[in-house]
Amino acid sequence: LPAAIPDARDVPFPGTIGLNIDATDNQRGVFRVVETVPVPAGQREMILLLPEWHPGKHDARGAMNLIADVKFEVDGQPAEWQRDPIDTFAFRIPLPAGARTVTARFVYTSPLQTSEGRIVMTPDMLNLQWEAMSLYPAGHYVRQIRFDPTATFPSGWTVYTALDGKQADGDTVRWATVDYE
Repeated sequence: LPAAIPDARDVPFPGTIGLNIDATDNQRGVFRVVETVPVPAGQREMILLLPEWHPGKHDARGAMNLIADVKFEVDGQPAEWQRDPIDTFAFRIPLPAGARTVTARFVYTSPLQTSEGRIVMTPDMLNLQWEAMSLYPAGHYVRQIRFDPTATFPSGWTVYTALDGKQADGDTVRWATVDYE
């Protein structure tokens, strides 16, 4: 078995994670995610977690079944990776010496019928659930992990959110850096 996933500690994650979500495919209910994670100096493995526990839920309800086409890159090159054999919400990416960034690319697929789960995207609306379509590095409390969120929406849509610092450039919206919590 691989080494245990490190317990979360109340220490800042060194660096800010870039999170870019393309929410323009509202006909098929697909969110395309690109997330860039800086590698802490000397780290030889990156463990990225999909949130399992969500605010307002009373059970572990992470949506791993809605994540598809997962790929990782290390410094722009395709990287080997594996799902943790014990914690299936964890992705393990081995790192070469001197690695600087890990990029995760995947799609989040909105259920299309209520029998499949909560529908979060239709041709007329979308509910971008950041925690369901992003990964975070193991070993840190989520309040100690900083993200730079960006999303691209269907042309002409109006965006509302509780995030601060909204800046729009066409259909792409960027917000101020925020902690993952």
